[in-house]
Amino acid sequence: MLTFFDILLNLACLSSFIVGIGLYNNYVYQTKVFFYFITISLFIQIALDYCYINKINNIIFFNLFNILFFLYCSYVFTKHIVNNIFIIIFLSITMSWLFYIKGIYAFNIYVFILCSLFTCVTNSILILKLVKKDDLLFNNPQFYISAGLLIFMFSMSAPLLLMNYMVIYNFKILGKFYTVFSSIVTVIVNLFYIKAFLCSKKQIS
Repeated sequence: MLTFFDILLNLACLSSFIVGIGLYNNYVYQTKVFFYFITISLFIQIALDYCYINKINNIIFFNLFNILFFLYCSYVFTKHIVNNIFIIIFLSITMSWLFYIKGIYAFNIYVFILCSLFTCVTNSILILKLVKKDDLLFNNPQFYISAGLLIFMFSMSAPLLLMNYMVIYNFKILGKFYTVFSSIVTVIVNLFYIKAFLCSKKQIS
């Protein structure tokens, strides 16, 4: 059964989706791309919960979540930072090779680290660029999107890496900690996403 914190996490994701779809017609192109990202993320989260409730291995959906993060950050990287498709091709080949080694049905720590680093570096660079050139930073939806993605991936990397090495000894304790921690982080991050959608509305109106 899902715990209170699992439900809280799902409600946070659902809230940003509802706000996003309600304001969709006001968005510029890059905000629409982000809305597609969180929509697919929501369906992956639903699949994760379904597998958890029915005691089915859900690692494949966790891996799909990493791939989704990588694809979106690749879009951000080539759109806003460096228009160099060869870097993305190289990283994609590397990720594919790492998945080939362990398969998509097992937790691949190397893919997770690669995705985490790429997400954090890409969004950190973009935030710094926005800080330097945007006088209306706190009205820029991309600032809240990148800040939310950075907070999420940076916050979740440490406990997941810790669990990967200590799960044998403290599975129940670490599992409960991760559930509570991830739900709190998800609530905070989705508040950033909602703010991004509201800023997009202001920009158009």
